Amino acid sequence: MKKFFTVLVWIGLAVSLIALVSVAGEKTALREEARKGKQKYDALKTMYDREKAEWQSAADELNADNTALALEKQALAASLSEIQMEMNAMKAERETLTAEKNEASGRVSENMDELMPETVDSSEGGQPQDASKHVPAHGHQIQSDLQPL
Repeated sequence: MKKFFTVLVWIGLAVSLIALVSVAGEKTALREEARKGKQKYDALKTMYDREKAEWQSAADELNADNTALALEKQALAASLSEIQMEMNAMKAERETLTAEKNEASGRVSENMDELMPETVDSSEGGQPQDASKHVPAHGHQIQSDLQPL
């Protein structure tokens, strides 16, 4: 029986040795896996940092462009406002000139009517009288300096 226990002890030692080698192998495998995981993490972090820097650069450019466009928009709005004020002034001036023209045209028409009345003489068959022979209501005869065309 002593041999049985000795064999049993040797078998136990062999199993312990195998378990110890197995645990050491697992530990090495886990260390290798952790090392590979850290390498992947470092590679991904480097890629992330590079992409983040590019994104930040693009965002800064876009912000600068946005600021420039906002300033340009303000300048264009100011120019448009100026142009609209000038246009409104020109419209007012045009309306004033049109009113003055209409008033002057009305006065010219009135003066022409006074100077060259078209009175119809029933005996002459509807022909206007000679303007130089017309006597206005105030009693003075108007002599026309106008030459016929």
